[in-house]
Amino acid sequence: MPEKSCKFTACWLVIIIFAAMAMVHGQEWEEIKDWEWELAPPVEYPDAAAVKIFDIGKTHISMWEGVTLERHVRIKVFDKDRAEELISIEIPRLKDERIHHLEAHTITPDGERHKVESEFKKQIGSQEVTAFTFPAVVNGSILEYKYKYEHFRLWMLDPWYFQSDLYTLKSRYIVELAGGFTYSIACNNMPRDKQQPVAEDDGYFGEDYMIFTWELDNLMPIEVEPKSSAILNSYASLYMQLSGFGGEEILADWSEYGELYQKTFEDFMDNEDDIREKAFNISANAETRIDTIAAIYEFVRDSIVTDYKLGKNDRDAQEILEKKSASAYDKNMMLAAFLQSLDYNAHPLLIATRDHAKFNPEMIQFLQFNHLICHVSIDSSECILDTRDRSTAFPYSPPDDLIYGGVLIDGENSRAISFKPRPRESGKTIETKMYLADDGSAVCSTCVCVRGHNIHEFEDYLEDSIKESQIVANIIDGMEMEYEIVEDSIYLDKTGDSLSVEFVLEIPELSDFLGDNMLVPIDAAEVSDNPFKSERRMLPIDFKFPYRAECRLEVYPPENMKVTELPAHVDKSIDGLSFTRRAMYDGTKVIIKSELNVKRAYFQPPDYEDIKWVFDAMEESSYDQIALAPAGEKQ
Repeated sequence: MPEKSCKFTACWLVIIIFAAMAMVHGQEWEEIKDWEWELAPPVEYPDAAAVKIFDIGKTHISMWEGVTLERHVRIKVFDKDRAEELISIEIPRLKDERIHHLEAHTITPDGERHKVESEFKKQIGSQEVTAFTFPAVVNGSILEYKYKYEHFRLWMLDPWYFQSDLYTLKSRYIVELAGGFTYSIACNNMPRDKQQPVAEDDGYFGEDYMIFTWELDNLMPIEVEPKSSAILNSYASLYMQLSGFGGEEILADWSEYGELYQKTFEDFMDNEDDIREKAFNISANAETRIDTIAAIYEFVRDSIVTDYKLGKNDRDAQEILEKKSASAYDKNMMLAAFLQSLDYNAHPLLIATRDHAKFNPEMIQFLQFNHLICHVSIDSSECILDTRDRSTAFPYSPPDDLIYGGVLIDGENSRAISFKPRPRESGKTIETKMYLADDGSAVCSTCVCVRGHNIHEFEDYLEDSIKESQIVANIIDGMEMEYEIVEDSIYLDKTGDSLSVEFVLEIPELSDFLGDNMLVPIDAAEVSDNPFKSERRMLPIDFKFPYRAECRLEVYPPENMKVTELPAHVDKSIDGLSFTRRAMYDGTKVIIKSELNVKRAYFQPPDYEDIKWVFDAMEESSYDQIALAPAGEKQ
């Protein structure tokens, strides 16, 4: 994706905003044109439930008044049942920042206007959200809203996303910039001929300032797709960050930004003597330096609950130790604080997780990051540690942390670093023994063993309050036939980096009958799961890590039945991905072996057709059956 950085400077401006002045290049409120009423889904996206007619943002930057974003959005609805999510709007902001002059309404095809009469606010971590719902929406309605957002974060503006989850006819971003300010600009996924803004001079009462305008048209939606990653990199977007003022460069590199975060880290540590004493007690039985790191890591991971409702810096170190809960961000700050107190070379590390974005060290923008973990150097090796998940064994990281760079927070020595994720063999094995009765019922004994990064799939199951029977029920979720769990157990071997779940099911009506013949289903749910149902793909496919999923099914027929037909062999393979299945009968039992082998983690959208071909074959094979007939009949 093309990226470009540039700088621009404008003159000082004394800002006076008159209520009668329209937004520059804007669209008038409520003035709906005939072509907007006649608008149909675009040819390139004919199944659109709605389109964004325009999304216009104007940011005004002033030393005295800070930053003001005026935003105006208009949407045309084609199918309200498929557009339910856009009917409810949420506008996030940081604490102590202001959203005001919010207006919103639905205009139905008969011309009636239905005003949004109320809004509500809620808090999500460090953000506060203003939310409202459009009333009286029917097919053909036009939804419209506008608001002002004010803050004093002159040094880092919120990014402008030209794209959204709706097809967008026009997205325009305007910046009114007072003199003296210099901002670095990062254009992401924008055509080269659209990266340079249209610039014009203007002024009030003799004061000069500059207006910069970017505009993109006919933008395809960015929809969350299965096995997606780096979603932000897919959006056409614009980032602005203060890099100078009055001709002087400020905060020009990662070291200067890191110093800001170092102060936050030092405030977080608060009483270092208490932290050191606690860290020493936790690791008192450790015999080596690695053992010490492991002991402290496991304490923070297991003894402090990850509270996903909390935001970063919601609790300092002392409060975390008292309440035994913290956000994932603060838990990793806690880990770095413990290790630093014992003189380890440990530091907070800002990252963009794999599902969020790909870190670009040349783009000096903190908005790239969405997480903080802990980096530890010892001898000639390094550990990248994240305490948020109970399923992650030392010294590994959760799958979303399988990234290759970030910014190390170390005061004036803060810097962008690169690293390689620690290799980890991953996969899952499902072994089932199925004992059939002549009435079509069955008893199935199954063992599911997951290894390495695949253990993360069971993260939610490791809470003490979740019963083993519930874990089993979640594993076989989607099974349409009735069953009863008669035995179950779960075992997590963090040392051996594996997790095993064993259970026995009684299924009263497993098989179908066609005359005297019995038809036995062989669906192996974990291997046949198909996340690629869509006919098209816009985002890259990311399995996050290579793995091998294997299934072995042993079917024991009733004594009075014999095997007359086995499922056909399946062999589908492309570069980096394969699926095979083999069936055999040894005279006493049918053995079916299936294997999905993901040899590389990342695929581009042009590979989608081939990937879908493999997974479609997997899904189709899951409907195959074993045919049995009475033992006295000839084949």
